[in-house]
Amino acid sequence: MLYYVYGITVIATIKNGTVSNMALGGIQCQNCMNVVIKNITIDGLNRENTAIYTVPVGILASGSKSVLIKKCQVKNINVKTGSTAAIQLTETLSSKVTNCHVTNLLNRDGACTGIGHLLCDVAEVNGCTVDTIKSEFIDNLNTEGHTAIGIVPVGSTNLQIKNCTVSNIT
Repeated sequence: MLYYVYGITVIATIKNGTVSNMALGGIQCQNCMNVVIKNITIDGLNRENTAIYTVPVGILASGSKSVLIKKCQVKNINVKTGSTAAIQLTETLSSKVTNCHVTNLLNRDGACTGIGHLLCDVAEVNGCTVDTIKSEFIDNLNTEGHTAIGIVPVGSTNLQIKNCTVSNIT
């Protein structure tokens, strides 16, 4: 089941469960406030679409305020798309990603990100591990690149990354 929260949601808590074998996403929160995502495992995303720029994401918070992602695990992503991410925050104010684990991400024809922040303000990543991320190139030119990166802050301000480990990135 895909957990999808949309709109101005106040105090949304998603906790203690597993989302398995999805195509495009595990949990998506858009335009939300006071969101807590805790003790969730996202196990397997398997999208194939290079004709249209597609970004499968294990956990996504977009356009939101006050987001806590804690003790979550995202693993076994195997896609062929323009880009993919295990945990992605976009245009989010005041977020924390703590004690999360990302393992075994593969994008067979595009970019691959462990934990990403795009246009965020006041964000913290603490105590997280990112292990075994791989990007390959077959023939997809409809992508931002073929790069694997553990933790990616882009166009963000007041971001702290501490006590994290990143390993086996190819």
